Parts: sequence; structure tokens; C-alpha cells
Amino acid sequence: MSLQQSGIKGNIIASARISNLRNYSPFSGEKIIIAADNDSKNSITNNTVIKAAKTLEMKGAITCIVKPPENGDFNNLLQSCGEQSIRDIIEPEITKLTKAVETTKLTQTENNSIENKMILRMLKNCIINHHLYTI
Repeated sequence: MSLQQSGIKGNIIASARISNLRNYSPFSGEKIIIAADNDSKNSITNNTVIKAAKTLEMKGAITCIVKPPENGDFNNLLQSCGEQSIRDIIEPEITKLTKAVETTKLTQTENNSIENKMILRMLKNCIINHHLYTI
């Protein structure tokens, strides 16, 4: 809810437990920022966050994990540093995810274009070969 209070736009889904995110069914290419607590690097929670992100990616989402710069959660950051501190962390990630989606779309378009050119080339070769065969 700290993100919403900070004026972050978009669909914000809150989960009492990070493991619940694995049950979420994203649409293909959905951009998901996981705003996780900043616990120690070796914590069980950290591993669960990573697993949840990987599960969402396997379902077609594009994810990133963000954490407050110091131990605690985004609510602590909101209380101690204000709304702008959260926007300063989240908004660049939104931009990165948007660019990642655009890059993925461009790559898919390029791949489709290459595939289409190969098919056309094969068809032309078939037609040429057919004409050569029948002459």
C-alpha cells in the first residue's frame, strides 16, 4: 500500500505472503515489479521472492525485484523518508520494464520478419525449381 500512497500508477496487488504471488496468473508480457522487504541476503524470504519472480516469468510475465536501500520494507521507507523516496526507486524500474517489453516486441518482430523472408525465399526457390523442372 506504500506504493499507492506514494502516487505510483498502475495495478498494485498486495500479498500478505510473497509465496502467494506464485498463484497469480499474469498475462503474457505483463510487467510486474515485486516490491519486497529488504531482509538479509541469506534470508528465506529473499529466496522465496526470487522463486516467485521466476515462477511469474515462466508464466509469461516480465519481472523485477526492488527493495528499499536499507533493512525494512517500503512502509518503513515511506514513514522515514517520504513519498518521493519510493517514487525514486520504483519509477526507474517501471521505465526499465517498459523498455524491456519494447525490446522483446522488437526482437519478436525482427524474428518474424526473418522467418517470413526465409519462407518467401523457400517459396521462390520452389517456384524456380518447379519451372526449371518443367522446362
